[in-house]
Order: sequence, then C-alpha cells, then structure tokens
Amino acid sequence: MDGFLIIDKPSGMTSQTVCTKIKYAYKLNKVGHNGTLDPETTGVMVVALNRATKMLNYLTNEDKTYVTTIVFGYDSDTLDIFGAIKENIDMTVNMTDVNNALEIIKTWETQIPPMVSAIKVNGKKLMAYERSKEEVLVKERPAKILDLKVLSDLRLVDNHYEMDLLLHVTKGFYVRSFARDLGKLCGGIAIMKKLRRISAGNFKETEAMPLADVLDNLPTPLAIDQVFTYPKIEANIRILTFIKNGVTIYPHNLTKDCNYLDYSKLTRFYFTYEGKNIAIYEKQNDIFRPIFIF
Repeated sequence: MDGFLIIDKPSGMTSQTVCTKIKYAYKLNKVGHNGTLDPETTGVMVVALNRATKMLNYLTNEDKTYVTTIVFGYDSDTLDIFGAIKENIDMTVNMTDVNNALEIIKTWETQIPPMVSAIKVNGKKLMAYERSKEEVLVKERPAKILDLKVLSDLRLVDNHYEMDLLLHVTKGFYVRSFARDLGKLCGGIAIMKKLRRISAGNFKETEAMPLADVLDNLPTPLAIDQVFTYPKIEANIRILTFIKNGVTIYPHNLTKDCNYLDYSKLTRFYFTYEGKNIAIYEKQNDIFRPIFIF
C-alpha cells in the first residue's frame, strides 16, 4: 500500500481532512499530500500512502495549473471572497487595463505571500501573526507565472466586474496574492472568488478521482514507479546487499557491477535486481545516495 492516489478534492474540506478520511478508509499508518488546497478550492490533489510519503518532496516542487475567477472592487482579510470584506468600492475596469496589468505581472519572478498562508517567519506561521494582529515583515519569495490565458471577458455581477483566468505557475505561487496585485495594477483592489487546480506536475484533472468514489471503492493506488518514471539499472549480486542497506554508490560501481556506462546523465534512478525495484538513488556531488529503499 506504498503508493499514490490522485484525488479531485471537493469544496468545503481541508486537505488534511481528505488525508484523514483516506487514512481511515484504507487503514493506513501514514498519509500526506503534495501541497495544501484551501477548503473552498477544488481539484487535483496527489495523496501519498504509507512509505510513499517519503517521495512527496519530489512532487511539491513541481508546477501547477489553476483556473480562477478574480473579482474587482473588493478587499478582504484573506484576499478571497470567503474572508471578512474590509473594503467594497465601485471600480470600473476594462480589458485594456487588465491586459496591460497582466503583461506586467507575467514578468515578475517574486511575489509577496498572503498573511493567511502557512509560511513561517521567525518560526511562526504568517496566519498566526494575522490572528494575533502582530506586525511582521513579509519578504518577497520566488514565484512566477509560466503561462497565462484569459478565459472570459469582464462581466458585471452584483455591481462588480469579474473574469476567469488560467494560470500555470511555479511552486509557491499564491493566486490570492496574484488577485491583490492585479487589482492594484488596475488602479483599485481585487480578490479571488473561485479557484480550481486542474493539474499538479504531470497529473491532470482527467486522472483525478472524486473523493467520494475513492472512499466507496478503495481503488488500487498507483505504484511508486508509475508516478516516478526514472531510469532502471539492474544490479548484480555483488552490490545487492549494499543497495538494500542504503550504502553510497560510486560511479565505478555502476560500470563494474551494473554494466552501466552512461552514468554522467543520471539524476535519479531505480536499482533493480531480477527485474524488481530495490531502491531509488539520487546523484549528489558526483556520487549516488539512496532516497528510497523498497
């Protein structure tokens, strides 16, 4: 049961609650996920089961794609429609304003995260500073837009303009911060109204299973080598015990004990023996160290 489930997270539920439900349904020891989605956010969530949680680091760094609705003329304490509205103004905006602003934001490579995030400053989460009303300096963090598409024209809903966008972004990008910045560049304020993650790394929403279906049917998880398609190197019996015990392997071992010559291009790979996975190794400073032992 060391593997992965691709979940279509429902609205109204925290990411941790999703993991807890899966943990008890499958009777597992440990469950984790590839990045928190807010309770109201839906979409692709990769859930790791048991020992596969050790590989989550290699998923959380991948880019993600969102479809979002941004509404102009509002500000809230959470930068989305679900928080307490702090400001409500009449704001006229047109597509020329929006497109000009988007061209500017697309060039940015850093972003100031929202105060309701779990990012830590001096060992304390930003959301904790927000709750206690403490002042704290929030620094810009690396985050950028890889691709952006405007999915709709501006429409007037409840006397406020709103629009839909697709954002393909790097790790650490906050759509709520994007809404805040877009509003400012358009000469006013804006917040996020709706958010759905349609891809996480290589996983698309078409592959994701509704949580209710997973809990009802308990489908077989994806194996680790179905998620991480690294090269496979067949070891001989001379180094089998070393690999099983997680011993550091040097390049000459690959040529001598595996008949593998082109090791210079390796980053991560599986060691196998008689066709079965034994371990995953990673290149670190020109030697190979284990990151997962089967």
